Amino acid sequence: MTDVSSEERRLYASVDTGFIGQNVYLFCASEGLATVFRGAVDCPKLARVLQLPDQQFVTFAQTVGYPRVSADPRKQQ
Repeated sequence: MTDVSSEERRLYASVDTGFIGQNVYLFCASEGLATVFRGAVDCPKLARVLQLPDQQFVTFAQTVGYPRVSADPRKQQ
């Protein structure tokens, strides 16, 4: 996306990230997994840990795992 401004690039990336996150939620629901879409993440630090090149950036993070099991079925998450 070299023909758009960096601001537009971030906007489009955020929209695409929302679509992808929703698909992850749907998959997790179908497989009995849990997921959380996270906006409160240190994006620059995560980008360094992931060793992303300068033209790539983190928009959001999404945790996927097994849901907590409770003895009380009313407290299942």
